Amino acid sequence: GNMDLMRAVMDTAARFDALIDSGLLSPEERRLRKAQMLFLCYMVANPAHWSYERGYCSGNPNMTVSRIANLGVAAMAIRENPQAKKWAQYAVDWAKYWLAEVADDAGQWPESSHYARVSWADYVQIALTARRAGLHDFFKEPKFQAMAYFYEKTLTPPDPLRWTYKAGFHPRVGAPYGRGTRGDAWGLSGLLAAATATSDPAFSRVMQWCWREGGFNANNSHGTAGMAEMLVDRGLPAERPVWASEQFPHLGYLLRSHVGDPAENYLLFVSRYHRNADGEIWPADTGTIAKWFANGAPIGGNFHRIPDLSTPLMESRVLLATNWDPANPAQPDSWYTTRVTDHGYAPQGRADYVSVHFAITESRPYHAFMPKDVPAFPKREKTGVAPLHWQRQVLLAKDDTAGGVTYLVLRDTVSGKQPSQWHFWTLSETIGAPAEAADRAAFLADAPGAKAAPPRELTGDRFTALGQFGTDLDYYIASPAGTPRYTLRYGYKTGAYGVSNQFAEYQDLLHLQLPGDGAYFVAMVPRAAGEPAPAFTTLGNGTVITIAGAFGTDYAFLAPAATKAAAGDAAFDGTAAMVQDRASGLALILSAPGAIRYREFAVRSAQPATLRVAPYGLTLELAHSGAATITAPGALALAAGQPGVTLAKKGKDYVVTIPAGVTTARLTRK
Repeated sequence: GNMDLMRAVMDTAARFDALIDSGLLSPEERRLRKAQMLFLCYMVANPAHWSYERGYCSGNPNMTVSRIANLGVAAMAIRENPQAKKWAQYAVDWAKYWLAEVADDAGQWPESSHYARVSWADYVQIALTARRAGLHDFFKEPKFQAMAYFYEKTLTPPDPLRWTYKAGFHPRVGAPYGRGTRGDAWGLSGLLAAATATSDPAFSRVMQWCWREGGFNANNSHGTAGMAEMLVDRGLPAERPVWASEQFPHLGYLLRSHVGDPAENYLLFVSRYHRNADGEIWPADTGTIAKWFANGAPIGGNFHRIPDLSTPLMESRVLLATNWDPANPAQPDSWYTTRVTDHGYAPQGRADYVSVHFAITESRPYHAFMPKDVPAFPKREKTGVAPLHWQRQVLLAKDDTAGGVTYLVLRDTVSGKQPSQWHFWTLSETIGAPAEAADRAAFLADAPGAKAAPPRELTGDRFTALGQFGTDLDYYIASPAGTPRYTLRYGYKTGAYGVSNQFAEYQDLLHLQLPGDGAYFVAMVPRAAGEPAPAFTTLGNGTVITIAGAFGTDYAFLAPAATKAAAGDAAFDGTAAMVQDRASGLALILSAPGAIRYREFAVRSAQPATLRVAPYGLTLELAHSGAATITAPGALALAAGQPGVTLAKKGKDYVVTIPAGVTTARLTRK
């Protein structure tokens, strides 16, 4: 008969392994089944089927990894056969090579969010069988563990659109980047937890927590005839990991806080360009905010249906001015050839900052076709032509307490004298002006629901997206002024692996325009539905947005180049900084080299720094060893118990020096 030699071999091997020594077979049947398994191995190993060495293969790595892993796992089931031993060793050797030479040090495999996990599943299954066969212990390999962590870390917080087979349980799912990303839930961490419960208990506890967060999922890519249930244990101890914001060298930046709390924050900024043509990162992904959760609620990001919607129009990014009308068969360009230059990264306790420059050198068609049910976009009289230069500065405000104030400020500076547009997609019911959103019930009565809506022009610089999951989003547009603003809506019904439901994913777009060079400077503040909206102002010659509410007043400063700016009680010198004057305390956050002054306090540093002010003391936090100059009223002294930290008075200021291995200095104030 016919057999899928990619997806059915491991399932067959698992059934064979369970049956062959069960005592249920006669000697004749046992010989026949062994011969059949050997024949299957010959079929999988046949170069006419697949031969990586000869180039008889597809371009996507997971299909090659699956074929070779299939051969290895099937061969280990009959490893007393001399040829099977060779096949098993062949598969293990390739897995060792790919682990050493293809996966990067952060554990990322060069495929998309979905398809990399197919390859990773093959690794896990090879690791389980190879260790049992005595061929190799992958679980001791640091890079194997790095892969495990990478593919668990990048899962989103629990997604309320999806639930697992355990009714009502919302799992953590794959983030939407690259080809084939569907927001799947996975169960590989359960296998890893059980496999390392004795050999590496600390790793096992984290993997068990990840598995629990996925609803004890059974999705392990290729089927194993249910036998994987024998290799997991729901009763193993679990431990929530302490994961912080992180830069991944071949993906971008994952900014996060309060992992595992119901009010978890997560923002994935895809900043890298793809390394292969198979859709590891789709060309349109480079520069996008792929997914954003604030205080546990999904705010927005990329659509999960790929490749249909992987065009710049459908992502949260800056793009060349582009037209799309389903009545016109012409497809918009979806391939942006992009050069990427990182300019700054500063993860800190109260705010994370990233600055990346994107040079779009070419725009051309690609094999991603917009569905005909996507509404026409606002008509641009002049469309943009590459090259276009775009610097994205991301400032994510955070709070020490889960559920505290968090928001996103973007400054996107464009040059190249080309018309452009700025897109941000939100999982909302509708978008409107504050006056419309004030009467929530009346505004929602006219919301489109689970259907697309054509462009609708907006006026002003303040809008509210009424969220689908109890969290609204307030937009404030400091720049550009006097240019068109629109919203439209699109979505579809879809599903995913590892979840039990079909679901409707509909999002609203905020669309801004620039006719030429300039900046998109936008603050986006999530808040619980029904809470008062914050007040916004623009200061500092267009470089500072103030956000004021019951929590206090924050000042967000972003400039494309070193700039001095005055903003009421605050003054800034540099490119990125924030003041948080909140009921919970005052913090001066320097996200890039420069200086901040706020009232009688100031900090100057050649590296990112945070100065926290309490009634009787100060805390200085630096990214690494070095010095910072601070100004504060009263007399400062070092708190006890800080070996190597020094404090020197310099005129009216103080210079604090922190040694290697230390990042914090505590000061008392009289």
